[in-house]
Amino acid sequence: MKPKRDKLFVYGLIALVLGVVLWYNVKMMLVKEQMERYLREKYGKEFVVTKVYYVYPYLGGSLEVEGLAYAKDDPDLKFEIAKSASDNDPNTRAYAEVYIQDLWEKQKREEVKSILKSDIVWTGVSAEYQEEEIYGKTIDVAEAEYLFKDRIDLYVCYGMFINYQEYTSNIQDFKRYINGDLTKVQAENLFKLIKILKNSNYRDIKLELTYFNSKYMPLISKEPVRYLKSFISELSEQEKDIVLCQFRIENLNHIQNSEDVTRNILLKSGYLYSENED
Repeated sequence: MKPKRDKLFVYGLIALVLGVVLWYNVKMMLVKEQMERYLREKYGKEFVVTKVYYVYPYLGGSLEVEGLAYAKDDPDLKFEIAKSASDNDPNTRAYAEVYIQDLWEKQKREEVKSILKSDIVWTGVSAEYQEEEIYGKTIDVAEAEYLFKDRIDLYVCYGMFINYQEYTSNIQDFKRYINGDLTKVQAENLFKLIKILKNSNYRDIKLELTYFNSKYMPLISKEPVRYLKSFISELSEQEKDIVLCQFRIENLNHIQNSEDVTRNILLKSGYLYSENED
């Protein structure tokens, strides 16, 4: 009798496991359909959601379910979508996703890459608007610039390469970028760059310029966005000399001539690499 009971126990256990797996798969399929319906209604086109899974909470947070999504007309642009996993949570259907911002940033980056004739570019686009202003449709970044004039901001990161020996030989010139003490030639060259990036539809445009060590050109060219967006403190010990100089210029639309450039460099936020730094 005991072998029969053992066999029944094993069969019961297998059935239980299969039941749990089936329940989980059905649950995830329903969530996937809900997410796709939400995206379709919000953006007026078809989306595919994949890899739906639970995200377990840390430090008392609520259980969430997440998926990886993309628009059928642009499968290369993938983004995360998430919601609360609790059916009793009043925010169950409060989805979190940033598709439209990712789309605008992708489109603007391609535009700026073409303008600068460089792939070492990242752009951040943000706008203030009510959801109902664009609900049910997908607008591109050019239309957003028009619709949200003076409510939209742009952040441009542009990287250039320089030989380390050339950098050290001209270290005093790079210090001028950090200290906002530009030579006439430096100011004029930066103003030429600024003029082609200005756009009166934007409320604010910031430009961050980074000089990378040319020794790392193959590495950075593979993942330019990663290195343009990374904080210098995040670089590993082996990569500490990747960034040689970095500085930011504020309020590009307010810069009317080369003399204005110096006044709009954000002082005390620049970075200058030195072999002797800790």
